[in-house]
Amino acid sequence: MQDTAKVPMDGKLPAPEIATDVLKRKRSLGCRICCRVCALVSVAIFGYLLYTGVHFGLTFSRGMAYMREEESHLVNTSLTLNGKALQWYKVNDVVMGGHSTSTLEATEEGGLRFSGVISTQDGGFASCSTLEQPQALPPTTTGFEMTVTGNWELYKFSVKTDKSVWVPIWQADLPSITYEEPDVKHTFTLPLTAFSANRMGRPMTGYTLNATEIVAIGFNLALVDVDGSPNPHFSDGPFMLTLHDVRAVSG
Repeated sequence: MQDTAKVPMDGKLPAPEIATDVLKRKRSLGCRICCRVCALVSVAIFGYLLYTGVHFGLTFSRGMAYMREEESHLVNTSLTLNGKALQWYKVNDVVMGGHSTSTLEATEEGGLRFSGVISTQDGGFASCSTLEQPQALPPTTTGFEMTVTGNWELYKFSVKTDKSVWVPIWQADLPSITYEEPDVKHTFTLPLTAFSANRMGRPMTGYTLNATEIVAIGFNLALVDVDGSPNPHFSDGPFMLTLHDVRAVSG
């Protein structure tokens, strides 16, 4: 049978064909616009991730250099733990671009005085640690007994099981009496069950503290407490904490 469909002599498409052609062109244009937008978004995301990665890398590199520098200025005291002499160094928020300062010095009685000035501009913490070394604490260790004199602020006691910054440290808040009754010696025991894992200021779960792996102890004064909540006993300005004695206790 002969096809009766005819194309108009003027070359113009009938109305239905015109509508279909216009729809195809709109879809094609929409696809091109969508592809270009996706490409621009991808470039923006890549640029942001690149900037973030480079910024983190530079900050981390400077932080590690700062820590190595501080470790080269050790402070010796008469304090020991499990018969091992303790050498101390400080690490402040300078490690992340902050402006807090601190000093360590041996007291006349052989203890450690940790003091300085907190600044919450670009940071907000000061800390000190003993030089990492195997403490060889017995597996029966249940906590730490210590005598400290604090000011009105809430400090954390820290222990490390590894020198690496990627391995969580363990922290426990000092008891409230240390800030409710400042400038007075207080002796107390922090059980291992009071310690929580923490990495770079963030609480971690799924870890277990093994006393036999402890290689260092220290103190921390920061914007947050051991749970990561705002520290209600903390502010800009001077601080001072004195450690008179510390020892591991077994149950």
